[in-house]
Amino acid sequence: MMLWGGGEVRHDREEDRRRGGARMRRGRSGKPRRTVGSARGRGGGDGVVGSVGDHPDEEEHGYSGGVGDHHDDDEQCDGGGGGGDHHDDDEHGDGGGGGGDHYDGEEHGNRGGGGGGGGGGGGGGGGGGTLTMESIAFMAMGMGSSRLVSEAAATSVLSCALITVLFVGSLYAWSFMSGKGITEERDDPAVIKRRFMGVGLASIAAILLVDRNRERYNAITTRPSGVSRSWEERRVGSLAYDLGFRVDHLLQASLLPVAVTALPFSGPLLMDLMDWVSDLKWKVYIQGIPFSAALSLERQRVISGLLEMAADLIYWRNLVVAPIGEELVFRACNCRLLLYGGFHPSSVIFFSPLFFGAAHLHHFVNIVYRQRRPVVHGIITVGVQMCYTTVFGWYAAFVFLQTGHLISPVLVHSFCNYMGLPNVMRMVQHHHCRLIGIVSIAGVLAFLLVMFSIVSPSSYSGRGDGIQQW
Repeated sequence: MMLWGGGEVRHDREEDRRRGGARMRRGRSGKPRRTVGSARGRGGGDGVVGSVGDHPDEEEHGYSGGVGDHHDDDEQCDGGGGGGDHHDDDEHGDGGGGGGDHYDGEEHGNRGGGGGGGGGGGGGGGGGGTLTMESIAFMAMGMGSSRLVSEAAATSVLSCALITVLFVGSLYAWSFMSGKGITEERDDPAVIKRRFMGVGLASIAAILLVDRNRERYNAITTRPSGVSRSWEERRVGSLAYDLGFRVDHLLQASLLPVAVTALPFSGPLLMDLMDWVSDLKWKVYIQGIPFSAALSLERQRVISGLLEMAADLIYWRNLVVAPIGEELVFRACNCRLLLYGGFHPSSVIFFSPLFFGAAHLHHFVNIVYRQRRPVVHGIITVGVQMCYTTVFGWYAAFVFLQTGHLISPVLVHSFCNYMGLPNVMRMVQHHHCRLIGIVSIAGVLAFLLVMFSIVSPSSYSGRGDGIQQW
């Protein structure tokens, strides 16, 4: 028995099942309602809604009125305007406008929310219901927990600062332990060897610190399968992969970035080539040495120079150990720590080299206290050094994040250390200075044009963390 339009309506279940069909009826709201399913019939046989929602049983379907329906046994309904539906046993329903659905057993539905429909209309989705694993994951990292994001960012910055202190401290730890302090000569073979050991230990400590932050990052961002993530929520891969120890696309990662980096050095490289050709001509045309013999002499000179470099610890420091150690610590570790902290890759490219530049401040102490130079001289020297090391750090961080390979910034760093800053005075005084100047400008323009296309994640399996991909 239920009230509809002030009259009495009888619901004949057996007749409904026998005759079937679909009827449209109106409740107090005046809006047409339609029952769907096996509860169909004529007259008052439909599961029609009034001011209070129906209570269909078994396999019936209906639409709720002002108060949500109660369903038992495989029922389905749309929530009413005021209250949400109540579902039992494999039910499915849409929540009402005011209150959310109540779910029992293997139920499925949309939560109720604010702002419902009318007497015959369905409610809106929104609050209510119980928390799921998906909702908990979203709350943990999905813009709703600013505290976690803030702590992660602060932890990453402090970790980068700690790594910088450890790296610089490792250069002087042995000297202070021996009581010599900063008075030792940096090019002394014994000092170089001790610093090799110190940098190795600092690099291991940096890797362990990254691994620790990686575990925390994984714990925060791990989410159920099938749940989408934004860029800052992606779960990272293995530690070795994150630090750029990869073998895929190794040839591209070794050659392409170095080739791009050589473009701004086109002028100095052309000048060196011209000088080599002039020296070869001098031997052939002036000294009368046969061309083949002159080439043989040049080959022997190159081999002798390489052997001399291989036996010199200074070259090992400048071209091998320093590039590997500094890129591992200041690019691989620091960049990855900042990414774990939620920084966007563009911000990482700009921010991470500041630690690299600050790591060169210790040269001021060496210049002023050991070399006994004026303070102003030390400030100018270290200031210039910080500027070009920071600029290089921006580029090296860009290369690392774009390629995802550690070998790329290491080789770029080694190449730049070998070339050094361009000798502008020598270029100006060269007898082909105009040509060298034109080539230098063209090389810089070419570098700016091709940098983003060649140093791109698509050339290195598309799995880098570069700004184009993110």
